[in-house]
Amino acid sequence: MLTRRTALAVLAGTPLAVCTGCQDRLALYYPLAAELTWRYRVVLVQGSETFTDTAVVTNLSPVSIFDRTLTPQRSQLFGLTVVRFIAQTASGVALFAQQHGEEPPVAREPADYLLRTPIAVGTSWSSSWESTGTTMAVRFPTVKTIASTRATIMVPAGTYADCLHVKITGKAEVALPRGRTTIEVAGEEWYAPRIGFIKSVFRETLNQGEAVSELAMSLAIFDSGL
Repeated sequence: MLTRRTALAVLAGTPLAVCTGCQDRLALYYPLAAELTWRYRVVLVQGSETFTDTAVVTNLSPVSIFDRTLTPQRSQLFGLTVVRFIAQTASGVALFAQQHGEEPPVAREPADYLLRTPIAVGTSWSSSWESTGTTMAVRFPTVKTIASTRATIMVPAGTYADCLHVKITGKAEVALPRGRTTIEVAGEEWYAPRIGFIKSVFRETLNQGEAVSELAMSLAIFDSGL
C-alpha cells in the first residue's frame, strides 16, 4: 500500500541503444543543475483517509560518492527527508544511491533508471517500486514505457506542451505475516522540456483491490535559481 514514505520515494520515484542527441534530450527532461527547486502539490488517499502536503525537491551541488560524481537531489515531504544521488549516463538518468534522514547513503545496486534512451515512444526498461504500506518494506520490479513525447499537461504551475509521458506497471506476490499477498502498482509520470518532472499519478492495490491507495503529485512552482 502507498504510504507517506512511499510518496517521498516517488520523488526521486530504469539496455537500450544510445542515439545521437539523446544526451541533450535527457538533460532537457531531467535537468540536474544545482539550485533548481520544484514544489509539488501532493494528495495521498488511503482508504477513507486523505493526506495533503507540499513536497519540495532541490538539486544540490555534485559530490563524489561510491566512485562516481553524483547530483544529490533532496526531497522533503510529510516531515521526511530523502536525498537521492543521481547522474546522467550514456544509457539514461539513473539513481545510484539514496539517503534517508541522517542515515548514511546506501548504494542502489543495480542502479535504478528514472529515464532511458532512446527518448522515443515504445522505449521500455526495468525499474523498481518500493511499497512500505505493509508490516515490512517490499521492493519489487516494474516496467516503465514511454507512451508519448508530445503530451500536453496542465498543472498548477501552468500548461506544458511536448511532455514526455511514461507509464509504469508492476506486480509481486510476497509472504507477509498475514499470508501470501499480491501487490500491484500502476502509474503514470510526465516530464516537461526544460522543467523536468511535473506530474504523476499512482495506484497501488493489495489482493486485487482488497486495499487501495492512490497518490497524485503536480508541479506548483519551479524555481531555476536565477
